Amino acid sequence: MIIEILIFLVTFIVGYFFYLHKLAKDTFRKYDVKFVPGWPVFGNAYNSTMMKKHLIEDIDAVYRAFPDEKYVGYIEATQPILLIRDPDLIKNLTVKDFDHFMDHRQFFPEDIEPLFGGSVLMLQGEN
Repeated sequence: MIIEILIFLVTFIVGYFFYLHKLAKDTFRKYDVKFVPGWPVFGNAYNSTMMKKHLIEDIDAVYRAFPDEKYVGYIEATQPILLIRDPDLIKNLTVKDFDHFMDHRQFFPEDIEPLFGGSVLMLQGEN
């Protein structure tokens, strides 16, 4: 009985990660964004997860895969991320439209690292 439950749980978890990976790919297809498909569960960071390459090399490979595009898609585990390539678009996003992009990813919590955690790039919500 326990073996059947474990087999069911493992199958469910693997299926769920395949579903999330397909969802990330479908997000890029929906908005017509060029992307490198990557691996389920790992995304485009398979080589860096297996310690074959550095994470920056994985990101750089996706960044350079489509040299004529203004932005490309990068899948981090199961989350779709846009890599902006066009300098004018970067300027637009970081200067003019900065207040429209809230809830940035928090690398350093403010209570642990007050200098970097409280910076404009790490703010959450209405702050």
